[in-house]
Amino acid sequence: MNDPVFQVLPELPQMDTWDAERIFADGDDFFGSLLAEISQAKVSIDLEIYIFETDDLGQRLLAALKAAAARKVRVRVMVDGVGSPGWNRETLEALVEQGVQTRIYRPYPWIWGPKSLKRILGFRRFQRWAFQNNRRNHRKTCVIDGKSAWVGSFNISNWHLKEFSGENAWRDTGARVEGEEIGKIRFAFERTWVKAWGLHKIKMRFFKRIRWSRGGFGNPDSLVRLNFSPFLRRRFYRDLQERVLRGRERVWITMAYFNPRRSLMRVLRFSAQRGMDVRVLIPKKTDVRFMRWVATATAEKLLAKKVKVYEYLPTVLHAKTVLIDDWATVGSSNWNHRSFIHDLEIDVVTRQDASLAALNGQFLNDLSSSEELTLEILQER
Repeated sequence: MNDPVFQVLPELPQMDTWDAERIFADGDDFFGSLLAEISQAKVSIDLEIYIFETDDLGQRLLAALKAAAARKVRVRVMVDGVGSPGWNRETLEALVEQGVQTRIYRPYPWIWGPKSLKRILGFRRFQRWAFQNNRRNHRKTCVIDGKSAWVGSFNISNWHLKEFSGENAWRDTGARVEGEEIGKIRFAFERTWVKAWGLHKIKMRFFKRIRWSRGGFGNPDSLVRLNFSPFLRRRFYRDLQERVLRGRERVWITMAYFNPRRSLMRVLRFSAQRGMDVRVLIPKKTDVRFMRWVATATAEKLLAKKVKVYEYLPTVLHAKTVLIDDWATVGSSNWNHRSFIHDLEIDVVTRQDASLAALNGQFLNDLSSSEELTLEILQER
């Protein structure tokens, strides 16, 4: 914990771009490149993921992490207790024996045995547990050697790779970035790591020496958008509204689970009515069945105000990207109440020409495989 990034994080000056950016819209390419970089790691690997399945991809990644640990690389893996319900005490013990430090963020207490159930007995204890349990770690990041960060909405699952799922592989987006602001991603990981549960750590305690600067994390021009505090949630939500309102040409949104709050709906409708190109791409096929009907009801309200809405047809669309003129984000945040209010999320801002061109081209390519919704189509449904 002698790393200076975890002492007092200074406010950073406005940064135009990362030192390096790369956009991935293909799971095979994303995980192939990630595994290659893990195999070259020399100092540390910090991986946090919502869903970590122990399928073919999961086993391949675990093998790479164990090999890194055998090379004396510090490897830490943190999964979410709800997103990865298959992870339990036995899983952690097996990984720890091979040098991989592992923790579970807010797991269900019964995975630790009957004694742990006593912690939620009683109305007040159960009520408190239920409230906390609703807050999940939905981030998907991997920081390697403190120099590069992999961010996006790719979970560790065969569903993301054509190698295993063929043409049914999900359409998703991720990014690899390098730059000084990776320190913020490392800080967010550390802050959550000390709150998570491990083999020898049942009681969650916060590491008090870690402090954070509101200005550094909440700067609207930051390249990293985190929401681990109410202040950050409010700041970036307002900034998102302002960016939509101040846009000049376009607002292109690709969103897996689309159910924005009323205030965000208003600014989308207002921007469309004043002549901006506002388009929303949502999935027709989804892993959460009721979301299609929620998104359809939302789309009806937008179509009446000149916002164009499309349904992606080939497979499950799981990406979360936003393009507003020459400003774009890639990450794990959905435009819904879970991301805005409950879950831990992370998005990175990409501004380099190559990144914007890649996101622009992918959005248009996705539209070519989509159906534009109309009020008549929705009424028929």
